[in-house]
Amino acid sequence: MTINKKIGYSIKEREEFEKLILEKLKKAKKDFFFLKESFVNDQNNGTDDTSPTFKVFEEGAETLSKEQNAQLISHIQKLISNLENALLRVKRPDYGICSLTGNIIPKERLKAIPYTTLSIEGIQIIEGKKQIIEVKKPIIEGKKQGKKQGKKPGKKPGKKPGKNK
Repeated sequence: MTINKKIGYSIKEREEFEKLILEKLKKAKKDFFFLKESFVNDQNNGTDDTSPTFKVFEEGAETLSKEQNAQLISHIQKLISNLENALLRVKRPDYGICSLTGNIIPKERLKAIPYTTLSIEGIQIIEGKKQIIEVKKPIIEGKKQGKKQGKKPGKKPGKKPGKNK
């Protein structure tokens, strides 16, 4: 394995990744077609003559199944898009180099997720930034909440100074 911070993967290695991407893309498209067909096909399983109670349960299950299929279809569409983009990137010499750190992405990671543009280190940097933002966010909200209440310490609501009756 020829890896270097500046050079990246060899042409031969990138060709291996291209083959892997094509295999994953073919499987994803097949899965997409299958799910889309099952989503579009509103097959009736002969429940027209069953009691209304069971029909309600089956319709609920059918709705849930359709929602799950829609989510899967959306996920697979995103996967296909990512793989197609990776197919374009794999032809370039900078394929496999982290877009954030500039370090080489390990071959094992690219085999598992060939469309990734981030190394584990790059992801940790991004997650670290998110954690910093999340830590600061409640503090800011707490300051805003204190201002919204408009109460000043030592004063009772409804009484104005100098007008005691």
